[in-house]
Amino acid sequence: MSWTSGLVKLVLGFVIAITLLISGSVALALIFINRASSPPPKPIFANDSSAVKKTANITKPKTSIATKNAPKSKPSPSLASGSYPARVTWNQGLSLRSEPSLDAERIGSLDYNQKIVVLQQSKDEKWQQIRLDDSELQGWVKAGNTERE
Repeated sequence: MSWTSGLVKLVLGFVIAITLLISGSVALALIFINRASSPPPKPIFANDSSAVKKTANITKPKTSIATKNAPKSKPSPSLASGSYPARVTWNQGLSLRSEPSLDAERIGSLDYNQKIVVLQQSKDEKWQQIRLDDSELQGWVKAGNTERE
């Protein structure tokens, strides 16, 4: 009878050990899947000021334009041919560049849902030249990240 109780203890020990290994592996996998499925936070660049992060308006290097200080001029009712009002649809905002290239200087940033005026598209239709709705600042953003209003 003693050898049967030893065998039962051995089998029960294996079952408990395998159960613990499987449940631990599943818990660890769920933790990694949860962390990998959430989007990373919006990057903060060295030339972004705290006022711009809160209001998400344009940032020029070493200077910032906050909503309170931005000129309140409305775009002219008659837009140039091919121009149209739009808004930013990329939920993490866009970088405003001086030329239609990823290597071009970053002259500012646009926040999600910010109103803009699309002036033209590049010849390869991968970039759009835009102007801010509430200022005269112009630049280039990647096409496909704006929506016509």
